[in-house]
Amino acid sequence: MSWIKDRLLLLIVSIIVALGAHFFWSSLGEYAFTVFPLIVLFALLIERPWLKKKRSEK
Repeated sequence: MSWIKDRLLLLIVSIIVALGAHFFWSSLGEYAFTVFPLIVLFALLIERPWLKKKRSEK
């Protein structure tokens, strides 16, 4: 029973992710390649204190 539940959950999550990707590309279009680096930059700024702390522990 757990196997069926896992597969169903995987199917639902994959459909949600596919719809999100479709919405992302259809709404941003040619500006998507401008937004990608901004997302990465924002993620690095958010993660920087954690990465710095982890680096100093070594």
